[in-house]
Amino acid sequence: YLLPHTVSGWWGFGGSVLFSGIAMVGFFVAISLIGPARATLFQYAEPLFTMATAFLLLGQALTALQIVGAVVVVGALVGEKVLRGRTRDAAAH
Repeated sequence: YLLPHTVSGWWGFGGSVLFSGIAMVGFFVAISLIGPARATLFQYAEPLFTMATAFLLLGQALTALQIVGAVVVVGALVGEKVLRGRTRDAAAH
């Protein structure tokens, strides 16, 4: 594992460290604000945002496997929401 040899490389390395730390702090703040279950759902959606950003801002092509993965993640998020609603309805009766 080599360290950067240029100034721009060090800026990229430092930015990665800084923003990774900010992301972790933000995640733990989110857990305290919205609860662990909802915060985890946002964490599961992170690859979707990464994929969309790469497609829209960087012009990267999406493969069939990535699209299938996105459908699976969205299906799981929707399924969790539906099941959670049914559980609340059953508990209310």
